[in-house]
Amino acid sequence: MQYTTTITIDKPIAEVWSFFDDPANLSKWVKGFKDYKHLSGEPGAVGAKAKKVYEEGKRHVEMTEEIMERTPEEKLKLKITHPMVKTRVEYRFIEKGSSQTEIIATADVQFQSFLYSLLAPLMKGSFAKRQRKDFQQLKEVMERD
Repeated sequence: MQYTTTITIDKPIAEVWSFFDDPANLSKWVKGFKDYKHLSGEPGAVGAKAKKVYEEGKRHVEMTEEIMERTPEEKLKLKITHPMVKTRVEYRFIEKGSSQTEIIATADVQFQSFLYSLLAPLMKGSFAKRQRKDFQQLKEVMERD
């Protein structure tokens, strides 16, 4: 299952990248985000792994994230694993003039069970909607200042 989400933020690319790239900011714009723990590799470098924890209502969700590619102010590719799903996400940052940045997120979600694979077409909308809401929150937080 694949989907793409795009948002334009009224801030320069350096500022957007810096905020987006800092794990300390995740709780400010990602719904349900609770914790980030570096596991291995050089923090922020290709090959680095971290554990992310989310609280979704009464559900406690833990995922492992690995940086696959990182070009500051241009591109970030991540591999995110969970027992039920493996996701590869590419974030592209595009400068729009001197004071706007477009972020394009392309996700490829692979379910690890046959049942979830069958339900994927029904779940695609909720995954994309979640990404849009998080991006909208990112935009609001960044443009507040």
